[in-house]
This record gives sequence, C-alpha cells and structure tokens, in this order.
Amino acid sequence: MSGIAKQLHHPGHKRAVAYLATIFAFSLSLSPARADDLAAQTLAANKLLQDGKPIEAVDAYSAALAAAPSPIPELLFNRGCAQLAGNKLPEAEADFRSVLAKNAPDTLRSASFYNLGQIESKLADAAAEKTIPDAIEHLRRAERCFRSAAAAAPDPAASKNIDLIQRRLAALLEKQKQEQQKKDEENQKQDKSKDGKSPNSKDQKPSDQKSNEQQKSDGKNQQQNPEDQNLSDDLNKLADQQDQQSKESKDLSKQSEQGAPKDKMSEQQKQAAQKQNDLQKKTEQAKQQAESKSGKSQDQKEKASLDKTKGTLDKAQQAQKQAEDKLKQGDTKSAEMCSAHSLSAGIV
Repeated sequence: MSGIAKQLHHPGHKRAVAYLATIFAFSLSLSPARADDLAAQTLAANKLLQDGKPIEAVDAYSAALAAAPSPIPELLFNRGCAQLAGNKLPEAEADFRSVLAKNAPDTLRSASFYNLGQIESKLADAAAEKTIPDAIEHLRRAERCFRSAAAAAPDPAASKNIDLIQRRLAALLEKQKQEQQKKDEENQKQDKSKDGKSPNSKDQKPSDQKSNEQQKSDGKNQQQNPEDQNLSDDLNKLADQQDQQSKESKDLSKQSEQGAPKDKMSEQQKQAAQKQNDLQKKTEQAKQQAESKSGKSQDQKEKASLDKTKGTLDKAQQAQKQAEDKLKQGDTKSAEMCSAHSLSAGIV
C-alpha cells in the first residue's frame, strides 16, 4: 500500500501548481494591481508547499482564497494538496470535493479524484491495523476514486493504482478468510475439549452456549457479507456510469457552444435526459439497499457509514434530477454543471 499513498504528486498535480499563477490573473475581474498581489500570494504558497512546509502553505492558500472574489478551483486544489501533505485528511477531502463541484478543467478533476483515492488508501492502511472489513471498504472507495480519475482524463498513474488496489483488496479478503478459518478451528477445539461433549449438547451450560453463540456472531461479523459486495459493486457501476454521463453532458455543452444544428441537439438532449432518468432509478436502488442494510446492522459504526452512503446517494440523485430537467429545457451548460455536482456528491 505504501507505494500508493506516499507519493503526493503525479504529473497532473505538478502541472496544476505550475500553471496556477499564470492563468487566473486573466480570468478574474480584478484590477491589475490586485491580480498581481493575488498571483504573488499564490506563488509564495506554492513555494511553501514545494519546500515541504504544508501547514504554512495551507495558511497561505487560505489567505489567497480569502482575497479572491470567488473560490478558484486551482487554489482549492493546491490547498487540498497541502492539507494532504500535512496529513489533514478530512480537510483535504473537503477541498478536493469542492474542486469537483466547480466547473474545473478535466485534468484538475482527474487530479482531485486521484488525491481522493490516495486519502482512501491512507485510511485503508490505518484501518487494516484494527479491522479488516473497514480497510476493505476504504480500498473499494479508493478504487472508485482512481477509476473516476482515469475517466476524467487519461492518467497512467491512476490506472496503475487501480491494479495495485485490486491486488491489495484480494490479499485482504484472503487474509480475512484465513483468519476466519483459524477462528472456526479454534472454536471447534474448544467445543471438543469441554467434557467431550458436543457444543450443541443439551447438557451444555448456559454460559458455554452464550460463549459459542458469541463466537459464531463474531465470525459472521468478520466474514465478507455477499450483500456488502453487491452494494460495493453497485456503487462502482454507478460511479462509472456517472463518469460517462458527465462526459456526455460536457460534450453536449461544447456542441451547443459551437452552434450545432438545433434538431440534432434536441435529439441528443432527449437521449441524455433519459439516461439521467435511468441513472436516478439505479441510484434509488442503491440507496434503498444501503437503507435496508443499515436497518439490519447491529454495528453502530457500520450503520453510520451506511447512513452516510445513503445521504450522499440522495444528493447525487437530486443533482441527476436537476440535470435531467435542464436537458429537457435545452440548457446544456446547466446540465453539465448538475452532472458534475452529481459526480462530486459522493458516489465515489
């Protein structure tokens, strides 16, 4: 895992830092003097990050963002990189998701997804020392993030990390299986050693019965539930499909700006609206699945995670509905933004 989580920057990140100071001065409605000040603040923040001073860089990026008339995706991204370098994972995740909620360039969206994958990888490393099921869940989220990174813009690093994540996931699942088999064998030995009586004997003491029941319950909690796998697979598929819909919405927006024929655009918008409707239904199914699992779960941590998943799916569904409505109205630019919000709402 260390090969995935240790490297902060891949080429997309380095480009974002390098071109930031030169592009936004021309895109903001600022006076030349204020634009120069903001560029200088950003360059200073970039240098702090490059010099290995992430905490100071976070403060410098925050000051630059406060001076800007509106949040700049490149600045949010760079501050997220500084947060990640300083191991402030929740804050870093918030910045990268903020980038995804903006109309950012594909390379920046890809880099943000990539870093979200790194965050989930770090969380998986930490969870593996305590509970394997939690580590498995973080790895699945990391895989979805890296897939979204590769879909947003071609990135060999993201594709490589997908392979590494899958191998790590397979190893953890195998370890989980072996640990469960070992526990089962130990339980059987304990049962046989108790006066030579079967663990299901009617003469078994109530305390022994409770102990055996608890052991079986613990074993079930450690095993990978097929229902968990189904939900994870569904979320992976949803993330891939939402990636595709986001791309199609962006393509439609570009065609509209380039003056594509209205009759052609109308048909394509109708088809895209139907796809958003289909995606809403699939998101609803995944949401119901998460809700059902949460209702059955006895583990408070698992319930909280499932409830969070349900909440993010609900936000994604709302954005999908807005994208569908905008497409029906012929507003491809707004549909593109709604589709981007759907992707950033948390499917990944």
